[in-house]
Amino acid sequence: TRRPQLHNVPFPFPKLIEKAETNEGTYAFVVLDHELYAIAVAPLLAPDPIAWLCPMFRIDDDFAREIKIYTKLEITFLNGADLFGTTLPDRRAITQMLRNRALPPKQVIDLRLARESFVSYVVPLPAENAHHIALLQRSLDKELVPYLRLERIYLILALLGLGVSAILGLWIAGGVSRPVLELADGAREIAAGNYNHRVELKQEDEIGSLATSFNQMGAGLAERDRVRD
Repeated sequence: TRRPQLHNVPFPFPKLIEKAETNEGTYAFVVLDHELYAIAVAPLLAPDPIAWLCPMFRIDDDFAREIKIYTKLEITFLNGADLFGTTLPDRRAITQMLRNRALPPKQVIDLRLARESFVSYVVPLPAENAHHIALLQRSLDKELVPYLRLERIYLILALLGLGVSAILGLWIAGGVSRPVLELADGAREIAAGNYNHRVELKQEDEIGSLATSFNQMGAGLAERDRVRD
């Protein structure tokens, strides 16, 4: 079996050939010349393998942006501190974000990039010569914007409701306390001997009935004084 050549050197990943021989084709992510590639290996049968087809493409920022179009997620391809492709704008901030941070595979973790929080999921990639991962991320701050906006609307509505309730409460309290204060003033006038004082309350409720009875009491006291005189 002839082994294909890459960059004028022998095929550097014999394990891929072995997998392809048993599975009639395989793929993996490999690092060549400090760049990450996705490579597929398939045997060319006639009917025995006479050659190997090895198409490959580079994983970089452009590829990450293409993936983002379909997933609607931020995506970063990396191996430890080596960053191969990302949709995030600030590579230095990504390096600082991942510094001394364990990335457990197939788990959701919280990461903070600059002042923005991200919910991240670590996807291990089938690799031949390293431990590559794809870091899928979604901005928690951006996702919470509609909920925070709704929260502010509810807060404003609650404050408006509280203000209206306070105004209505003061108005109702004034409507109740004003006639009571007038009755109290009338009682002081009667106590001072001014039996001709009248309370002017035109209300068809208990306080109105009390005011009518109060005026009748004043008229009765005035009549008593006239009879006595």
